[in-house]
Amino acid sequence: MLSILLVDDEVLVLNMLRQELNWARLGIDQIYIAQSMRQAVQILSSSHVDILLSDIEMPRGNGLDLLRSLHEQQADVVSILLTAHADFRYAREAVTLGAIDYIMKPAPIATLEDVILRAVERVHRLRATSDYVSYGKNWVRSRPFLLERFWQDVMRGDLE
Repeated sequence: MLSILLVDDEVLVLNMLRQELNWARLGIDQIYIAQSMRQAVQILSSSHVDILLSDIEMPRGNGLDLLRSLHEQQADVVSILLTAHADFRYAREAVTLGAIDYIMKPAPIATLEDVILRAVERVHRLRATSDYVSYGKNWVRSRPFLLERFWQDVMRGDLE
């Protein structure tokens, strides 16, 4: 199962997201809530978060600042931004920082669920890639031992 961090300074928006989205169908079992960038950073530093759904405009820091922080840390958090402002500069920067979507508020529940499902798929692809990289590193690390064993088996005549 997966985790998501919802970040918005509007409590009504957070409550709506928490209550209206079908989290079980989305494959998300852990929902973290933050009402500020500071709270979000604390959660991100103390908990494993797979997906970030954040408002852009908040007092004392914004969703883009949060994305910049994640980008600098090279964190594997799939990000989605929500905003009430249709500003192309925000959208461009969000994409540059790796957000998979930029959604205008108020967004229909079906739209939010579709975008979160895409984020879930991205998390699964990232995990699979990470597993393959790990397997490759283990192979490279084990290769000298495996080669030695192979040649020992050849010399003993254990291979047919």
